[in-house]
Amino acid sequence: MGDRAGRDQEWEHLGDVPAVQHCSDALLSWKDEAEQGAKAALGGRSAAAAETEKDRRIRQLERTLGRKSLEIEILKNVVGE
Repeated sequence: MGDRAGRDQEWEHLGDVPAVQHCSDALLSWKDEAEQGAKAALGGRSAAAAETEKDRRIRQLERTLGRKSLEIEILKNVVGE
């Protein structure tokens, strides 16, 4: 992420081409918005930290599922199915 002035200098070699300048402004604005949205979605955490959080939650749900499956088997034995 560079500053706007730095990015404007990257396009100086094209001269006064309004369509190109308009496209570059639109793309750079979109890129900035996408980066800000990504940071907001992650709550300031890195993508790796978000994946770690997901992995932890998956493990927790798998353990819960295993316990519930065991409970079902025990109840089946008690009821006599």
